[in-house]
Amino acid sequence: MTADLAESLAVLFASQTGNAEWIAKHIHEEALARGYISTCHSLDDHAKANLTGDNAIIIVASTTGDGDPPDNATKFWRWLRRAKAPELEGLKGKKYAILGLGDTNYSNFCNTAKRLEKKMTDVGAVPFTPRGFADDATGLEAVVDPWIETLWKALPQVACYDEEKAKAFEERAEKDGKFSLKLGAEKKSVGEAVADGKKDNGESANTNDIVPKSSDGKASAPVSSVNEVSKTANGGDSGDKSSVANAFLAPLNAEEHERLDATSCTPVPIVVSKAALESATQLTNVAKIPTEYLDVELEDQGRPIEKSVILPCLIRDTQIIGSPFDYTAANPFKAKIAGVRCLTGPKALKRVLEIELNITGLGWEYAPGDAFGIVCPNPDGLVLPLLKRLSLEPTRLLRVTAKGAAALQGLPFETKTPVTVYEAFKYYLDLHSLPKKSFLRVLAEHTSDPTEKKTLYFLASAQGAGAYRDLRPQQSTLLDILHTFPNCQPPLARLLETLPHLQPRYYSVATSRLVKEDSVTFAFNTVEYRTPAPYNKPISGLCSTWLDVLTGKKSAQNVRDQLSDQELYIPIFPKPISEITAPFRLPEDPSAPVIMIAAGTGITPFMSFLAHRHHLRSSGTSSFGAMWLFHGRRFASADGDALYESDLDTYVKGGSLSRLLVCTSREDVTPDQIRYKYVQDGIRALGTEVWDLVHECGAYVYVCGSVAMAKEVNQALADIIVQNGGAKDGVEALTLLADLGKKGRYLKDIWT
Repeated sequence: MTADLAESLAVLFASQTGNAEWIAKHIHEEALARGYISTCHSLDDHAKANLTGDNAIIIVASTTGDGDPPDNATKFWRWLRRAKAPELEGLKGKKYAILGLGDTNYSNFCNTAKRLEKKMTDVGAVPFTPRGFADDATGLEAVVDPWIETLWKALPQVACYDEEKAKAFEERAEKDGKFSLKLGAEKKSVGEAVADGKKDNGESANTNDIVPKSSDGKASAPVSSVNEVSKTANGGDSGDKSSVANAFLAPLNAEEHERLDATSCTPVPIVVSKAALESATQLTNVAKIPTEYLDVELEDQGRPIEKSVILPCLIRDTQIIGSPFDYTAANPFKAKIAGVRCLTGPKALKRVLEIELNITGLGWEYAPGDAFGIVCPNPDGLVLPLLKRLSLEPTRLLRVTAKGAAALQGLPFETKTPVTVYEAFKYYLDLHSLPKKSFLRVLAEHTSDPTEKKTLYFLASAQGAGAYRDLRPQQSTLLDILHTFPNCQPPLARLLETLPHLQPRYYSVATSRLVKEDSVTFAFNTVEYRTPAPYNKPISGLCSTWLDVLTGKKSAQNVRDQLSDQELYIPIFPKPISEITAPFRLPEDPSAPVIMIAAGTGITPFMSFLAHRHHLRSSGTSSFGAMWLFHGRRFASADGDALYESDLDTYVKGGSLSRLLVCTSREDVTPDQIRYKYVQDGIRALGTEVWDLVHECGAYVYVCGSVAMAKEVNQALADIIVQNGGAKDGVEALTLLADLGKKGRYLKDIWT
């Protein structure tokens, strides 16, 4: 140890969906196990981490939307932008490492991490290991795992550590992570083996077939004949799944819709491809076992399950005095449902619901285009069978403490009151997301059947990378996975340590406070579809299904049901406004023209734009620039998916909406109308006028919808720029659009 080593580590995360938080907290817990002094906080809690102290900084940062920082990094950016030079002096020469998480489907890949890196460089901080940018489109683990290994190799030259703890950790890691398998002459497929847990001779599986063995440093396991779960979810052969990830997600037909019970989740075995497994002679780079850091006890006393529409252990009646942004996913506001209406007709392939909330007491002065989060629970139909499968009593209270020097910062729930087993699984744990390889390794360690164990090792290995990628389109729940491996019985503590957090869902406001001050409305698709062939598993959206059932599954088009006399509440919190990117809001200059481009429910924030402008126009308080709307939908007829048709008609007649162009992908318009199939077609058709609005009149362009739609729109805009002489070629046109984005005149609210 030398005098210039940092005394401790400060692990920080900026996380929207939980991935960055999960990675950061497990780095923190492993750092403690390796003998480092470490703390772990979100970037918004940077003051607790004492960034200017004698520590080295490790940052794991994701990017949300089209380049925005996560919500738990907004306060940090505000501080960073406003901090004076003396406040940042302590960061000069500071050793740091940064891991970015992103998705190359979006144009601003790993934007948050890149901005953080630039800022750290600007203030004189020094990286001690190369940056890492992980791509969710191809699999985060391909970059994350090697980056973390590089981190551990670099840290001994950066920070002080307890050599005895480090040595003990390495010994445990060698024992746990370097092993080989002695295989018998099993000839059954994994599918057959997991069904009955027997070997060919009918005897029970022998767990002694897995023999720990020291090796040269890489997790390695010779394999002879591990086969697949060879049948699909619907009983057919698995076949070639090379194009599964890009397959069409088919909607449910009428019969399937009736059969799908939102309160019942029948487990479906996962499908594991046999091709790579059969050819593998050795398993390498098997995911490491995550550090154990929790002790969990079940108390003798319990609390009965509360069959209430309110999340009983999460929402408190006491109200926060201060900023509405003090409400968070961990401490939400109790909003009362005031009404609901179905916006779509019988021809629509998806029902779209609009819900009105009474937010009296929240004090949120939202602007058109703002958004809020909803904390939704897992369905009982999944939670209760899962707890039965795990042999856990739902009503028992949990007592959770930290092992040794570990911290409880990895705990998935934040609550001042005791939590029952049922509440932990219903309100806090994500039971639907793709399992991490390290989680599969945990399951392997707690599986008594050797064939199941080998399959889980395979999925957690380099050789099983293809089979692991095939898990994503299957959208398996934890219950599905445990159903596939019936001899797997993971301890409760390991589940609390390794399962990700259940994340809130975000929705744009569809109204203006000028219309109704203490009210907010939002619209959403009721999500129901089948996973792509060969899996064909019925899926229902977590939050949309919950809200649909809660409000009575309305289907009568544009009939508003008043629900204010019922005690229906949902937990919400305002989404913080980004400090580093322009907010998705109307221009400050009301005379600037606005071009709005949306498909489906992407129209929601634009309804708030139009309601706001229409109210101001009606009161005669100001004059406004032109407002254009391109809206893509499937059908032209009113009994289809013509969202907000009567409202749009009012805005057109009232002069608030200068031009409305509806593009229909599945139905022809009347003979006297010109049909544009997609919004990009409409943009190209009116290209000269669109470019004049942008170039000559300073129009602001807004896009809301899927990433795929946004890419097509971006290309259409680039094309009309070139065609109208605004750029010499497509590259220059795309650069011009990027510059408009930096100036806050080309804004996107998009999702995958």
